[in-house]
Amino acid sequence: MPHVRALLQRRSCPRCGITKIVYSLVSLGEEVRLDRPEKVADYLRSAFHENPMQEAFYCVYLDRKNHPIGRHLGTLGTATSTLVAPREVFRGAILASATALVVAHNHPSGDPAPVRPTFRLPVSFVRRPR
Repeated sequence: MPHVRALLQRRSCPRCGITKIVYSLVSLGEEVRLDRPEKVADYLRSAFHENPMQEAFYCVYLDRKNHPIGRHLGTLGTATSTLVAPREVFRGAILASATALVVAHNHPSGDPAPVRPTFRLPVSFVRRPR
């Protein structure tokens, strides 16, 4: 059965530098449950193809049954790296009223093997959010 969900996007004005978070209602077609890494990869595949030569960091916000309620491009980096702050990840999850979230990034080279440590997370990110 088709359903409608909210898509969370961050938009910035290049002239004034003001950033705002925008919700859009989108039809996702058949309801999907993101309960395995392979399903998350399939769900994000088209998003990663939008900028194939840059590393992108996405947040996927889930409801209590692991159905996506939105996805958000956290950051778009260079060909070899991208940075993201914990507040960017958790702000979207809170605004979307998500009960769970998944974070993912791509490798523009197509090689999934990490050359260096994939994530360098600050202690505040790893600790349970309060």
